[in-house]
Amino acid sequence: MSSPPPRDPPWTIWDVALLALVIFVAVNTFVLAGFAVAIAAQMDGASVDQLVKEGHVNRPVIERLLSDFRIVVPAQLLSYIVGFAFMQAIVRVRYRKSFWETLRWSWPQGRWWPYPLIGSAMAIAAAALGKFLPVPKSMPIDKLFQSPAAGYSLAAFAVLVAPLMEELFFRGFLYPVLARGIGVAGAIALTGFCFALMHASQLAASWGPLLVLFLVGVILTTIRALARSVAASTVTHMAYNLFIFLMMWLASDHFHHMERLQP
Repeated sequence: MSSPPPRDPPWTIWDVALLALVIFVAVNTFVLAGFAVAIAAQMDGASVDQLVKEGHVNRPVIERLLSDFRIVVPAQLLSYIVGFAFMQAIVRVRYRKSFWETLRWSWPQGRWWPYPLIGSAMAIAAAALGKFLPVPKSMPIDKLFQSPAAGYSLAAFAVLVAPLMEELFFRGFLYPVLARGIGVAGAIALTGFCFALMHASQLAASWGPLLVLFLVGVILTTIRALARSVAASTVTHMAYNLFIFLMMWLASDHFHHMERLQP
């Protein structure tokens, strides 16, 4: 019978920082690769002449490419694969530990069904709270929803892939290191802050949406702490994203009229 995983993770905050750097570099590398593919395939008329105009980078073209889900979603997916491989290297190779056991990926004992209900309730509460907070009429993330195909692709990624990787990083790697150093309460708050900060560029650094995400991050980390399970927070996160996109899907006539979601 295997021994229970230790409360403290073997890795350090420097391992977490290196992991974050690897993912950041991977995202930008794959985005640049996506630019190269788009130009080579002349996607939507993209060309080197468009990208570089009179010796300067043409910012509108860059923004258009960064708003193309055909570039952004594959780049994000590939960077997450790299990040997951690096997580495995940290736990299995460097510290010679069982990956899922050490990260406390364990299904909650007893009932698991409350977690998707909590995630759905969080989505409803977040949407309601957003009505009372200042939200920009246009944010960078809105530009990704240029077609129904983009909406469905982003929804699939946000429900099936992003929650897993974000939970493994924030609640699996970051939270236990912070809890060891500053205590559970401080770690929950700081993990929630870092979770919101990661999405700042998508939300034009608007404090209203970021406050909502901070609260979501605090709740997810609290679930991880109380249940001692990253699986529990992942299921909650997946349900939250699923319900958010379900509400968007219904309100926008199946992603055909995204302008209906504008405040």
